[in-house]
Amino acid sequence: MLFGSRKTRLMKSLSDRTNAVPRTLVALLRRAEFAVFSKFASAVSAADPHHGVKNYLFEKPEFEEAFEAYEKQGHSHAFELFKNFADQGDSAAQNIIGVLYETGAGVNLDDGLAEEWYRKAALQGMPDAQFNLAAILVSDLMVGEADYVAEKEADYDAEKEERLLIEAYMWVTLAAAQDHPEASTGGIRLRKHMTEAHVAESQRLAREWKPKKEGQ
Repeated sequence: MLFGSRKTRLMKSLSDRTNAVPRTLVALLRRAEFAVFSKFASAVSAADPHHGVKNYLFEKPEFEEAFEAYEKQGHSHAFELFKNFADQGDSAAQNIIGVLYETGAGVNLDDGLAEEWYRKAALQGMPDAQFNLAAILVSDLMVGEADYVAEKEADYDAEKEERLLIEAYMWVTLAAAQDHPEASTGGIRLRKHMTEAHVAESQRLAREWKPKKEGQ
C-alpha cells in the first residue's frame, strides 16, 4: 500500500478519530471520507459495522443464502458462500469478497487480498469494484489533506504515489462513466493531488481500457 510504514500511523489516526471503534468502521470511515457523501456515512455515525457492511454488499437472487447467513451474523459462513461465486468468476461476488477482506467481516482483515479481489471484479467492468479499488489504492490520502501533507516523511515515494494516483483516477473515471454515485466526488478529491499531465494520462488509460472476463 501507499507509503509503506505510514499505514500503521494511518490506522491509529482513524482509530483515534472514531474512538477506537472496530476495524470495520475504520475501513468504512476511510471510504466515506474518500467520497464525502458516501452511503457509509450513516453507518459510521451509528457505529454499526454489521449493517454498514451489509448495505454495501451487492444483492443478486443467487446470493440469497449468503445474505441470509450474513443477516444472522454468520459472517464466516457468508464469506464461504460468496467465495464460491467469486471463484467462478462472478464479479459482484468478487467485489463482495473484497469488501469482507477490507472490513474483516467473516475473515481476517487483509487489505492486500481486498485489493486483489476488487481488481478481479474491476477488470470485468464492475463499477462498484472499480471505485473500491481506487479507494484502497490511495487509502493513505483518506486521512485528510492536512494530515496527508504533514506525513510526507523519509519513506515518501513520489513516483509510487504518482503511479497509484494515475491508476486510481483511471478507475474512478471508468466507474463514473457507468454512473457510480460516488465516483465523481472521489475523482474531485484525487485531482487535488494530481498534475494536469497525470489527469490526462489517467483519462487516456480510461479511454483505451477494455473489460476482460476472468481467464482472458
